[in-house]
Amino acid sequence: MRRIASLLLPALAAGTLLLSSACNSKKTELQDIHLGSNQLSAFSISSSEKTVASALERVQFSIRNSTEGQITNPEPLPYGQALDKVRLRITAAAAAAQVEVALGTGNFESWTATKTYDLSSTKDLRIRVSTPVAGTNQREQYVYRVHLSSYVNDPQTFQWSEVSASQLPTLKGGALGLLEQAKGAALLWRSANANQLTSYASTPTSWSSEPLSGIPSTERVTSIASLGSVRYITTSAAKLYREQSGSWIEVSGTGITRLIGPLTSTQGEPRLAVIKTEGGSQQFGLYDGSQVESRSYSVPSDFPAAGSYSYSSNDKLVGRTTLYLFGSQEHAGKHYPTRWWTTNGVQWAQDRDSLSYGARPLYETVTHLASTSESFRFVATATGLEMYFSRDGGQSWERGRDIALTGLTPSDFASKRILALKGADATHIYLLMGGAQPRLFEGLIRRSEHN
Repeated sequence: MRRIASLLLPALAAGTLLLSSACNSKKTELQDIHLGSNQLSAFSISSSEKTVASALERVQFSIRNSTEGQITNPEPLPYGQALDKVRLRITAAAAAAQVEVALGTGNFESWTATKTYDLSSTKDLRIRVSTPVAGTNQREQYVYRVHLSSYVNDPQTFQWSEVSASQLPTLKGGALGLLEQAKGAALLWRSANANQLTSYASTPTSWSSEPLSGIPSTERVTSIASLGSVRYITTSAAKLYREQSGSWIEVSGTGITRLIGPLTSTQGEPRLAVIKTEGGSQQFGLYDGSQVESRSYSVPSDFPAAGSYSYSSNDKLVGRTTLYLFGSQEHAGKHYPTRWWTTNGVQWAQDRDSLSYGARPLYETVTHLASTSESFRFVATATGLEMYFSRDGGQSWERGRDIALTGLTPSDFASKRILALKGADATHIYLLMGGAQPRLFEGLIRRSEHN
């Protein structure tokens, strides 16, 4: 039986033990594992081209230290980015380590942080790390094989088609809230002279109106959300209503003027992130169905409370929910691509992104697929339709290429109210075009393979 390694180092890092069957004494029972002196502690890529660098630097890599090192990227490289001037960011565990790189089956050459590599034709490389052996003139070396996973086809590929539907909302007056449920959604909106609540189950091809009995016709609805299985609505009279036995009952004494979205406490209890008015000022709060918890955190003037889209993400590892809020369709005459987020409902932060619209937005809408962390943003302009993609839940965005709108006539959407909707699975999304004759389009997400 062989020793685990010729040099015993204090740290095993992420070494993997590989067992083999010991049929006779000549077979290895415990194969060598790699220890820590000539490991890499970090690896990433960038580019000498500034426009490419920001996209490549977001790619995350996994480093595996076994008998032969492996470095892979679980998510493919950004599609369409130039790879002819790639820089490798390599950090060795030992300061005295010498690092060399070989492209494909080529020869090893010394690596430097400023050297650029052309990876246009090959996505495979090797990294050799060597360190001096104390008391000798020899060096111990270890080789990592790197495979850069990339898309086979354009990941923005969509196939759109118009579908027939019944009782589609016209969206006249504007959408005020979209309540996504486990199997379908409810849309709260306001026409010229009335509040309206419509819903669909499974797919948005068949809609039905729901009564708003109990809410005075003089009050205009402003937001909708659910706390567990109970739905709530706010109105222009700064009132909160709860649905009960088919009617809406006023809930007094809360001060809630806007519903943002659901959160789950660390104990697994449902909560609602809300905005309440107290002493003439607006504050963030957390509502449990009976009282509002508020810590005097004021609502910033640019917080997109109206016309926005929210979704929750449950992190089981830390036992908490994060509520995300995309910038409103229009706030104070401007459009905001900013994503806001909170874990406790009263303290909010925002991610700023350099999303630049191709043309001035008139109407926009967002939908999010929790199963894939993908978000899709549609923007109606004076001349047509634009689409934007996010692979990280809305933190960063890329503008859609023409292939993303295959099957649609963008000019049909010029100056039209639009609403993005989800279906029963993660393979389709829907785009509702408002108007006197509303239309519904079904988009098949052509998920691209990668190698």
